[in-house]
Amino acid sequence: MTPQIDIFDIFDDMLELTADLLFDTEKLLYFRDSAPGSVLDVGCGNGAYLNRLKAAFPESACAGIDHNDAILQRACAQPNQPIACYHGSYEELPASGTFDTIIVRLVIDHIPDRAHFFRWLQDRTDDGARIIIMDIEEDGILHVDELPLFASMYDESRRHIRKPSLLALKDTLKMELAHFRFQPINVTSYDISTDSMQIREKVHRYLQLVSQLFTGTDLSQERAQELDEWYHSDRNLNIRMFGLEAIRTSSQPLSKGGLSYDMVR
Repeated sequence: MTPQIDIFDIFDDMLELTADLLFDTEKLLYFRDSAPGSVLDVGCGNGAYLNRLKAAFPESACAGIDHNDAILQRACAQPNQPIACYHGSYEELPASGTFDTIIVRLVIDHIPDRAHFFRWLQDRTDDGARIIIMDIEEDGILHVDELPLFASMYDESRRHIRKPSLLALKDTLKMELAHFRFQPINVTSYDISTDSMQIREKVHRYLQLVSQLFTGTDLSQERAQELDEWYHSDRNLNIRMFGLEAIRTSSQPLSKGGLSYDMVR
């Protein structure tokens, strides 16, 4: 019998790793020229990413909300916690007022009604506020010829999360945001490549954690061997991301024309 695992410990480790792998790159892309001001991280998880942002910009007021109370407690339990943690879905955020920057990182696929979410963003922003959506590209993880078990598992999980579309997700989001008075100003693709041993070690651990989360068990001998053989090979693996930055452009009410409600779900 394959031993069971503590899902929350695995998820906690995975969130720390994704923050380690991505924060420095995304800081240069989206926070290079100015501080983010007041920040809300929608789907903040264990706060790993938001804590790095707070450390980089200590003058910024940082808050996060997540519906998973067990993983959110990892954020609230950290010593000298500089961020505010809220449990619930985004519309249950108890904090009043608006934010200068709202981050939607690796969660947009898990929001079932994007029309409702974008209308909520209008209520939580003033003109000039920034929305930054960061997620994995459709082709996601590249060069996985040596990882057939992982590739099959990953592709199957993505089919359950992201519905097929004629447009790439980032292009769909651009249209939807524009309809809700958020003007897209920057769309960037960027890779995390395992061309250095430090990154390779972190990605190897990330693949192990993702495999455990998706299967709900400890790694089988076959899966562990596949990942180890890739790690010791000379094959690079790229994780391809996109980031979409938009600015709130008008506080005027929406017209009745344009995209229908169903088109932006």
